[in-house]
Amino acid sequence: MRLTIPFIPLVLILERRPMAAPRWRLRDAMVAVALAAVAIALAIHVAGLGDRSRRLASLAKDYAGLAAMNHLLQGESLTAAVQAERASQDLAESARQALEQEDKAGAGPLRRQAEDRAAYAVRLKEASELWSRRGDYHDGLSKKYSNAARRPILPVWPDPPEP
Repeated sequence: MRLTIPFIPLVLILERRPMAAPRWRLRDAMVAVALAAVAIALAIHVAGLGDRSRRLASLAKDYAGLAAMNHLLQGESLTAAVQAERASQDLAESARQALEQEDKAGAGPLRRQAEDRAAYAVRLKEASELWSRRGDYHDGLSKKYSNAARRPILPVWPDPPEP
């Protein structure tokens, strides 16, 4: 089996004609404009998602700060409630001792102070529970917005009502 090389006259090889310029038809121009519009829209969309992501991350940071503050206030309220309970118990003990010594005039004000301190301790415990619920609420919002910042293309649902 023998390989044969086709014979091309040398004249045809050396006599190349310049290539004709491509013809632009209306359809070609419409496709080019559509591709350019898609590229521009995509660039604007990506830039907008970056802004949205930064805004959501900022919200997450703000809510994390609120959560930390609420948990701190919860701890402070609980500490103050414990101190108020101790003071109430001390005043009640002092009132009981005054009654044992038959000092009824001194026992009355001490008993009222003990009751006031006990009521104050109850209010502080309620405030502590409120701060705890608010801290948990803000923790949840912080997690929600930090997740949303990682995926800015997804929708963010409205916040639940504040406790």
